[in-house]
Order: sequence, then structure tokens, then C-alpha cells
Amino acid sequence: MCLLIQQDINTLVLDEPTNHLDIDSIEMLEESLQEFRGTILFISHDRYFINKIAVQTIELNKRKLTKYLGNYDYYKEKRGQINQQQPKEEVSKKEEKKQIKSIKKTHSKKPNHHKINQLEAQIKTIETKIVQNNAKAQNHATNPKKLQEIMEENTKLESERDSLLKKWLQATNPHLT
Repeated sequence: MCLLIQQDINTLVLDEPTNHLDIDSIEMLEESLQEFRGTILFISHDRYFINKIAVQTIELNKRKLTKYLGNYDYYKEKRGQINQQQPKEEVSKKEEKKQIKSIKKTHSKKPNHHKINQLEAQIKTIETKIVQNNAKAQNHATNPKKLQEIMEENTKLESERDSLLKKWLQATNPHLT
């Protein structure tokens, strides 16, 4: 899962991803999924996991899909209101418009795509150098001095990459800053 998240993909489809995992593994999975910047479509009975990861819940009932712009707790709350108040379709559309406005206000800061592209290019260049250095290190395995130089350069490159990744995270998620 972690290897997939690190690749250049934009969609994950997961069926009961927390089944058979211990608590530590579930927490690591949640952290990884929260860092993933693509779309995650998942089915789960783990309500805590749903609340932690979901930003949108879709109900399938009588061959009809209903979208709720929130996690499981939000779905339960709105589902209860719908059952008590109006016909489902009218409330769904009104609530969806309200939620979209609310989300737009919350995320009113927009990411700077030019800066993001620059950072991604710099990160990719550094990662390419690291891969090249690792190949060089294998060729110089019997030369401790050269191997030390390569490893020191990789340490600097990794530090620079980590700094760029922090900047990238801030640029892609301006509402977090």
C-alpha cells in the first residue's frame, strides 16, 4: 500500500482496508492515506476509520446513490434529519449546495499550481540524483572513501528533498498553514 501511494497514481480503490490489521497498522495506514493527494474510494465497516478518512459518503439504497459531503458522523446526522423532515431528494440537493459553499469557504486559499509544479520538478531531480548515487555506490562498494563521499552527498540530497517536500505540502494544502 505504501509503495502504491508513493507512485504517481491519483486513485485508490480499497475494500475493507482495515480488516485483519492491528491498531498500529491501522494508524499507519490512516496516516498514509491522509497524506495521499488523490481520490480514495473505499468500503469499510470501521466507523472510526471512515470518520478519519472520508470527506464524502455515498449511500446506496434501493438502487439509488445519495451523496453526503462529510464523514460517517455527518452522514448519520443528515440521514436522521432527512428522515424526520422533507423528502430525501429535496434535502440532499439543498444540503449539498450548503456543504459546497461551506467547503469553498474553508478552502478559499487556492494552491499555487506554478509553485507546486516547480517544487515537484525539483523533488524529481533530487530523487533522480539519489537513485544515480545509489547505483554509483554499488559500483564503488570496494572503495570506502568514494562510498563515504556518495553517502554524504545522498544525506545532503535527502535533507534538501525533505525540505522541498514540506514546502510542497504547504503549497498543496494552503488551508493547513
